Amino acid sequence: MIKEKLVEVRGYIATGWCKGMYMVDRNGKHTIDKSKACQWCLSGAIQMVTNDTVLQRDIEKAMDKTLSTHYDYAGGILNFNDGTSQEAVLAMLDRTIEDLQ
Repeated sequence: MIKEKLVEVRGYIATGWCKGMYMVDRNGKHTIDKSKACQWCLSGAIQMVTNDTVLQRDIEKAMDKTLSTHYDYAGGILNFNDGTSQEAVLAMLDRTIEDLQ
């Protein structure tokens, strides 16, 4: 289940990525309306794929494990997202998905 949800998260990030806000609408403004969002940070993309807070946390834990194991980074997914590029976020997601196989 986590792997499948991470693939969905990756799809959102590949389609449109942002930093500093969970979700952004087509006008570049912060939104909490999922139907209007067109760009997402990692946490926003997780919110798009599930409303289950336990599953959301499990997805975050999988990414945190990848960050600490492969990136020697312990700052959490929000800081990683906001401190890097879309390409780096996608690469981290790819690594997390690979690690779960």
